[in-house]
Amino acid sequence: AVVLVLEREPAARARGARILARVEPTHRAFDPIATRAGIGHDADSLAAGLRRAFGGRLAEVDTVVSAASGSRDGDALEARVLRAALPAGVRVLAPKATTGEFGG
Repeated sequence: AVVLVLEREPAARARGARILARVEPTHRAFDPIATRAGIGHDADSLAAGLRRAFGGRLAEVDTVVSAASGSRDGDALEARVLRAALPAGVRVLAPKATTGEFGG
């Protein structure tokens, strides 16, 4: 079991708490050449979409929760997108490796 407590940053700072993490907005990009049943293959276009969405804040990203669904083609595409969008590298978490697909 896990309990996650979120608190507004000003309140945490006011009580002297150490800030462990921030929850930020998420962004998605879609490959316009992907078929209905396919994943596409345009990593550069997808990476450009993420760069547009995040703007200068992309450099602040230090962790990505990856889809990593076990699809060889999909996982390889996702890795290419992350390398193109975040060339300095980031920590990548892949919870589906433990939990599998869930939640619909």
